[in-house]
Amino acid sequence: MPGFHPSVHARSKPNALALVIADTGETLTYRELDERSNRIAHLFRSLGLEPGDKVGMMVRNSPYFPMVYWAATRSGLFVTLLSTHLKPAEAAYILNDSGAKALVLSASLGDTPRALAAARAELIPDVRAIYYADDEPIAGATSLEQAMADMPAIPVPDEISGFHMIYSSGTTGRPKGVVLPFTPGPIDEFNLLEGAPTMYQQFDLPVTLNVGPLYHGAPLSCMVCTQRLGGTFVTQRKFDAGGVLRAIEQWKVNNA
Repeated sequence: MPGFHPSVHARSKPNALALVIADTGETLTYRELDERSNRIAHLFRSLGLEPGDKVGMMVRNSPYFPMVYWAATRSGLFVTLLSTHLKPAEAAYILNDSGAKALVLSASLGDTPRALAAARAELIPDVRAIYYADDEPIAGATSLEQAMADMPAIPVPDEISGFHMIYSSGTTGRPKGVVLPFTPGPIDEFNLLEGAPTMYQQFDLPVTLNVGPLYHGAPLSCMVCTQRLGGTFVTQRKFDAGGVLRAIEQWKVNNA
């Protein structure tokens, strides 16, 4: 099913909102998402990452989450999503098990991001570069903003689709990576969207509210489908019930 990708919407309606962080007021247009994800995709290529390689993410709900996600998945990479509640050893296990070669962190998520960056050689030796995706720096990591600033805002020459890789919770042992059946191809084709046109028919364009953490499979899927359809994904950095009600009214949410 071709034609479903943020880059398509960046051309047809560049100023439409792809993302709203309701409790902080942060927004991201489709033009911004397209340009910034292209820059990050080039950054990953500059590290020598090739289609099929893994990128780790421990990032809070923020505009950086879709930027990094779409950067990886438009350059053939697989995104390894890390729970923001993991301890350093737990996060290191998943990164090593998945074979992640780059890592993006949010400093505001406590001690684990700082511990991973400080002890990269010991904990995650195969990770080539660590970036922080906040204004608050992390010792041992590089600013994602600065690193991508000089990268081209156009697609990488060998653009091809990637996907995400979610790990189980590990309640009966070590967490296990879950890779859904996936065949790389054009970035605007997506075989899991066979039922997505229903959202067009029912809602015209979805304005989706999901305030769960984006590293989790359900909120992530809501974000991916909404942005592939050209809708607006509304979330919060931190859940607040009153804020949810205000967001529904302010952003005219029609899907949750």
